[in-house]
Amino acid sequence: MLAEVAEEVVRYLRQYGYRAVRRDLGRCQLVSAQMGDRTYLVSVSRGSMADVYVAKVVPPEMLPGVEWDCEAVEYSPYGY
Repeated sequence: MLAEVAEEVVRYLRQYGYRAVRRDLGRCQLVSAQMGDRTYLVSVSRGSMADVYVAKVVPPEMLPGVEWDCEAVEYSPYGY
């Protein structure tokens, strides 16, 4: 089900002109979305306290290091 939710995010982003791809990282899905020279990472995972899905959006330049994974996105103090 998590993969289906992330794929819906990809479809939504593509509908608005973003180039978007999804990567399955096991406990979460990482979506990379690009429009022009701007790139955004979207972490999609299940909430730990409730039966909901949680997403966070962060520009990759705001992440520590160069490896993109859900943990780096989720624990970044930046983003939405």
